This record gives sequence, structure tokens and C-alpha cells, in this order.
Amino acid sequence: MEGTVWPVPGRVECDGDRLVYDTRDGFERWVDSGPGLLENFLALGDASDDDIVRFAQRWGVLHLCEHELPASHNPGVFPVWTVDDSPGWPSRCQWLGEAGSGHIRPIGVYWESIATWRKFARQGMAVVRVIAGVESGSLITPEDRALVSPRSAHFHRAGPYFGGQSLPAGIEGNPAGIATASTRTLVADAGIIAEGWVRLGGVRLNCEVTNRIYDDGHGDFELAASLGGRSLFAALAVQLLTVVTRSDGFAICSACGSLYGRQIKPKRGQRNYCPPCQVAKKPQRDAEAQRRRRQAIQN
Repeated sequence: MEGTVWPVPGRVECDGDRLVYDTRDGFERWVDSGPGLLENFLALGDASDDDIVRFAQRWGVLHLCEHELPASHNPGVFPVWTVDDSPGWPSRCQWLGEAGSGHIRPIGVYWESIATWRKFARQGMAVVRVIAGVESGSLITPEDRALVSPRSAHFHRAGPYFGGQSLPAGIEGNPAGIATASTRTLVADAGIIAEGWVRLGGVRLNCEVTNRIYDDGHGDFELAASLGGRSLFAALAVQLLTVVTRSDGFAICSACGSLYGRQIKPKRGQRNYCPPCQVAKKPQRDAEAQRRRRQAIQN
């Protein structure tokens, strides 16, 4: 589903409440999505500054702009026509620290708010927990409801979050509906978050012709499609979309509620367990507890 690669700065460090990255010597390497990317990012909501720096050194930065959003939400690549009918180009959003962004640093040195990293991580984790709660029928906390609901002041939508699109009529300014929102509404809200992330990350559909060679030496080709982009946030957005749509690749542990990679999608309603919970014999304990409950009902 995914075709995303992006560059990682050679130097990333913490400066107070900011993550500072230096590109004066170029970018150190290119990376693509791998095991642990989304899971580790979502865990940053309550992580230390050092943990966030280590993640950024491994996976790259969000390239935030003055709107506290990934600059890819406004790439400025679509031409506009001026009053004299000559083509012009709108101003793109710039990485914080870039010339003209209002923050003076050496050319090639940029920064972004660590607090904004935590906001996105917490919102993404709330989406995962809401989907897990709907899937298993378990309780969804008021905090998670607030983080995914556009009705809430906690909903992270700074700047043109939806690419210039307004929220559905009646959604904003209606906090009373958060606690009583239906399961269908919660799932729809999670979908709004995932779509918003896709827009922010500049995710696009990529089509590529790939060759296939069979055992008998015969070969042909096929057109393969994937979603991807050229940034860390694009990769996170695609993986969050995979979780929301319950596609192959991820599952939510029935015991601890954590997100983990899984090759085969579990059946709806079927309990499944991450590797640490399997080692801790959580499946056996749950099965025994369920057996006891059935036995108590029968008696």
C-alpha cells in the first residue's frame, strides 16, 4: 500500500522546548517505513524530550511550519493567475527557521516545537484506541473521545487542517455531543483525523509498472498502485489510515491495547495478542478467565 521515502537530517538535538535540526551538511541518509515507525511515534505523546530526539535521529523530523503543521500541507506547487493574466506561484509554507519565516538562525538550521510532536502523537494514539474500543466493545475514555472529536477544544486542527475545507455544519461549538457520541460517530471522527493527516502529509497515489518473472522463465508486467509521499508525516499518515480502515499490516492487542505489526488481518471480533503479551501468556489467561465466566453462568 505504501511507497514513501524521505531524508533524515545529519544532526538533530534538543534546545529547550524545541527540536533543532541542521541540514548545512546535507541529509545523512534516506529512510523508508519500517517496523516500529507508527507504534514508536504514537508512544511519544507521554515520552521524554530525549526519547523524541532519539526518534527524530532515527526516523527524521516533521518539518513543521508556522501553523504548527507539516509544511507539506501547503507546498505552493499549484500555479495561480495574477490580475495581468501572467502565471504566478503562491507562497509555500516554510520550515521554521527558514529565511522569511520570522525566526533567525543560521541558514540550513531549523526547529520545531516538541509540544506539537506530542499533540500529534496523542491524537494518533487516541485514534488507535478508539478503533480498538469499537472493535472489542470496550470502554472508550472521555480523553480519547475529546482528542478525536472535532467538537472538542482539544481537537488539534491548527491552521488549514483540512486543506481549506470546513468542518461539517454543526460540528464545532457542540461539546455536549462528545460524551454521548455514538459508535458510528466515533469511527467517523477517527476517519476525519486519518483524512486530515493524509492531507497534511501531501500523500499521493503512485503508479508504477513492475516486472514479474515466473519459475518457467516466462515474464510479464503489472501496474501497481501505492500511497506515499516524501516525508515522515506522509508515512505516518498512510500507516494511520491503514489502522483506521483495518487493512493488513497492523493489529491492536486485545490485552494491552498497543499497536503492533501483523501480516494477517485478524477476524472481526477475534482476540489477538502482540508478541510481548504472548510471551506473558496473556492468551492462556484470558481463555481461562472466559472459561470460568461461562462455567459460572451455567451454574
